Formats: sequence, C-alpha cells, structure tokens
Amino acid sequence: MEGVKGPLHGLPVSIKEQIAVKGIDSTIGFAKFCFKPLDHDAPLVTALKELGAIPFCKTNVPQSVLTYGCGNPIFGETVNCLNSKLSPGGSSGGEACLIGGGGSVLGIGSDVGGSLRIPAHFCGITTLKPTRARMRYFLKH
Repeated sequence: MEGVKGPLHGLPVSIKEQIAVKGIDSTIGFAKFCFKPLDHDAPLVTALKELGAIPFCKTNVPQSVLTYGCGNPIFGETVNCLNSKLSPGGSSGGEACLIGGGGSVLGIGSDVGGSLRIPAHFCGITTLKPTRARMRYFLKH
C-alpha cells in the first residue's frame, strides 16, 4: 500500500502529560515547567511516530504524578468520565478519562504502582501494564 507509514498509520494517540513530546511542555503539574517545550520525544513516542501513529494531545496528571487523584494547579482537576462526583484515579487518570469518554482510541501512560490499572478500572476501560517485554517490540522500531 503506497503512502502507508506503518501498521499504526494515521492512528491518533493520546500521551500522558509527563511523557516527552517534542515541542510541548511536560509540567507534571508544576508551574516552573510551564512554557518550556521539550526538544525531544521520549523513545516510545519516537517509536509510535515511526509506526505511523499521530500523537494528538497530552492528558492530565496529578502534581508530581504521585497520588490517587488526578489534578494539579496548572490544568485543574480531572473527574471520572462515568460519574463526575468520583475520581478517575491517578496518575494516568487523564488518559483513562479521555479513553473512557470516547475521546481517544489509544493512549500511552505509565504504571509503577497501579497508575494505569486503577484508573482503567475506575473508568471502565482495559489497559496493559507497559512492561519491558511488552514494549520491546515498539522500542526496536
């Protein structure tokens, strides 16, 4: 197929705010990181672009990415996409809400202590913890 850039050609992908995307801030909710666009992509973002994916937005995280909620003084509070009186969980709560609300078909987050799994459960979606074995395929491309 002529013109196809890879198996993810044209797929819009949302990216957790802390993950580096060239030309965009990664504040993790701290004002001191505002208005400082990055000069590089994270290796995973580079791999996704090489596979044809198109990062189209970055999603909210709790300040310092270390809590079970999902809000910060820069972008405010993210509430659950199914019930605005509930939390989406943290720290990938912004990703879970966007996907659970139908705003993205694929999102990239991170998970050390449940940061993907808890928000996915709270927002009624499915996730995969990005282990080294799972991500090896993307990082080789």
